Amino acid sequence: PGYQGSTASADLTYTLLGTTRFTFKALRDVEYSYDVTQPYYLETGVDGSVAQQLFGPVDIVARGGLHHLAYRDQEGANVQFVDRVDQLKSYGGGIGFHLGKDFRLGLNVDKVRRESEVVEHRYDNLLFGTSFTYNF
Repeated sequence: PGYQGSTASADLTYTLLGTTRFTFKALRDVEYSYDVTQPYYLETGVDGSVAQQLFGPVDIVARGGLHHLAYRDQEGANVQFVDRVDQLKSYGGGIGFHLGKDFRLGLNVDKVRRESEVVEHRYDNLLFGTSFTYNF
């Protein structure tokens, strides 16, 4: 069935005393699935982070999130799990280095866990990465 309902996206950021930044994000959107028997899912989730300037050009950040993926079954299809809902949970942190006024290089570590009725879709991974941010 086609999706009928609301979608939304919201981002809110607050900076306290110029050194601590709080970020909150909320999402409700339709995403395509690679599974032909469950062709799309409704993703509803929240993410939050706190970043603290330590000294000079160095900051740290802590973050977490929770997302629900509610799959929609194709009409007439034989699906393994009817109306499946997967959950994504994540938390992590990082350290950032400001390279001038408008550039930031980040080193990140995140723990991501997906819970699903489908065994092949479950995972529990530690992710390492970098980020480069440019403000203009």
